[in-house]
Amino acid sequence: MIQKKTKKSKPAKKGDEKLKFLQAIVSAALSKNARDIIVLDVREIVSYTNHIMICTGNSDRQVCAISDAIEEEASKFSEKALSVEGYERGYWVIIDFVDTIVHIFQQEPRNFYNLESLFMEAKRVNIDINTTKRKINQ
Repeated sequence: MIQKKTKKSKPAKKGDEKLKFLQAIVSAALSKNARDIIVLDVREIVSYTNHIMICTGNSDRQVCAISDAIEEEASKFSEKALSVEGYERGYWVIIDFVDTIVHIFQQEPRNFYNLESLFMEAKRVNIDINTTKRKINQ
């Protein structure tokens, strides 16, 4: 995959601050009509990150728009992506915030790679998407 940009990331966030960050990036994805959003707590499964967010866009343009919105929202928390992969193609974009990794797929690669099954032992982070949607529309 082609790398978009490389920046240094801040240390891992704690508790409520981390939940607010996760809610904010979910909100950013929803603002660009991302679908099938899940956030997984993978701390007990892998050592390279704490959370994985997975969502779907309908086209390469939408996948890139979701990526841009997430990066913009993350910057409000002083979070910068360590790396962004796949942006030029817009088929599957990976944003690495170190303690959170975001996967933005088009439907076909999401079905094919089925990351949810790789992390089926992970706990789902409870982010009320309906409340988040209402905040966006206000």
